[in-house]
Amino acid sequence: MANELPPPTPGGGGGQEQSDRAAALAAYREANHGRYTDEALRGAARSVGYTEAEIEAAWSSLIPAAATAGSRPRPRMLVAIPVAIVYVVVVYVAASLLGSSAQYDLTLPAFVVAGIVGIVGWAQLRDRRPSLALGLGLGVILAVVLPVVLFLVLLGMCIVSGGTPIFTGG
Repeated sequence: MANELPPPTPGGGGGQEQSDRAAALAAYREANHGRYTDEALRGAARSVGYTEAEIEAAWSSLIPAAATAGSRPRPRMLVAIPVAIVYVVVVYVAASLLGSSAQYDLTLPAFVVAGIVGIVGWAQLRDRRPSLALGLGLGVILAVVLPVVLFLVLLGMCIVSGGTPIFTGG
């Protein structure tokens, strides 16, 4: 997460009240937390005159807020998208094999089981492996939405071409 550039220096290093200095340093840390390492931010704060006690106070005051709001690592889309694609392909291949080779049509149960597995996998992995969890979640959504979209596209093509849909019952 560290950036190549040096971090910006925090304001408030001059003759401010103690509470203003602490607030300025806390705001500085909050604004730059994801872009620079904590050590780089601490070094920039030291360079403009903050004491170690002020730095520690600003960092410790933000730990509970960081723990409750977004301390999870961000998912990477370069991992999530291939996982979603592989999930959808595996679900459709498994459903087509189970639907065509079995004595009973197991296509719908295969979709239901795959959806449950995908949702449980997403729930189990969302804190530890967010990229994989996002990929599973997107895969479940795609597996459900894809047939609906294809059906609507085919229905629209039938309506535009002037044909009658086969499901009119008449």
